[in-house]
Amino acid sequence: MFKVFHLWLTVALFFGVFQAHATIDVTLQMQLGNPSSASTDTNNHDHYLIQRTVEAIDYNDNLGEPNWASWDFRM
Repeated sequence: MFKVFHLWLTVALFFGVFQAHATIDVTLQMQLGNPSSASTDTNNHDHYLIQRTVEAIDYNDNLGEPNWASWDFRM
């Protein structure tokens, strides 16, 4: 029984039966809004907004750390 399952799994993986589809987009990171009104203005040292496909970060340059971060890993 195990040999049959192992063979089936090998064939399935080889032909790509198990395919993962991920939806990654910049707009998904801000679904709940922008709590601090962070912006991409480089002169905004207290609330600088960094947006990437998997995360959004409100970075505080004066403190050297983020104020908040948001991420969404959908599959």
